Amino acid sequence: MFLPIVQGPFRTGDDDSTSGGGGNTGGGSGGGSSPTTFDFDVTNVTSDYNLQQDLISRGHDGVSAVNVTLELGTFANPISLNASSTSTAAFTAHLPVGSTLTLSIQGDIIGKGGAGGAPQSDTRFQGNPGGAGGHAISLENVTANITLKSFSSIKAGGGGGGSGGASKGNGSFISEGDGGCQFPQTPVPGDSGGSGAGPNPATAGSNNGGNGGDFGSAGQAGTAGAAVGACAVNTAGGDPGAAGKAIHHVANVTQTLTVQAAATVAGATS
Repeated sequence: MFLPIVQGPFRTGDDDSTSGGGGNTGGGSGGGSSPTTFDFDVTNVTSDYNLQQDLISRGHDGVSAVNVTLELGTFANPISLNASSTSTAAFTAHLPVGSTLTLSIQGDIIGKGGAGGAPQSDTRFQGNPGGAGGHAISLENVTANITLKSFSSIKAGGGGGGSGGASKGNGSFISEGDGGCQFPQTPVPGDSGGSGAGPNPATAGSNNGGNGGDFGSAGQAGTAGAAVGACAVNTAGGDPGAAGKAIHHVANVTQTLTVQAAATVAGATS
């Protein structure tokens, strides 16, 4: 027997609060069985939305395959959903095997930008690398049909810029028998790289630090130190951070993505 359609419970909190209604339809043959079909909207979450956690709060057992129809933002109340770190997607749907998701997005889903490489002062090593950008959406164990509405966006975090290479030099060259080059005691450190875009715009690196990448783009490498002369020692700039993905597939994902007019996808979608 099927449970009656009921109003979905609402969760509160800074990061995972939801608004809007929705029905939960039970599956299975016994009373009190876990609902397997959900249809609801989410409009006022601002960061790190986890669909699996929300479904559990609405009565799902977290184990059975589930069929979800979700409106993420509405025309009257578009969503602005960001990731708080590069290790967490702005929207995560890691569901039990065999699940389906029909997802409509009205608003902006944005991954976190990667950090710029920290300054490097040791001339034995190249500049520090930029951090990788984070994903906007992460999917696992789901057949997903996603529609990105007009004037909406899915944007991956940009990669951070690598820091510049350190240098030392401007010392005088003395013949090998007298000790060779004599350097200043303190090297000139390479400068920091810029931050990747997400949710804020990318920033430029300082001096020889690489620039952060735009949404869905890798950062830039730092440049080498710039000491000159026979005694100069310069290390290479740091490597750029990779971009995140607009939609990241962990495993067992089948996806259809429909992008309406004037919508934007920045980054890879698989």
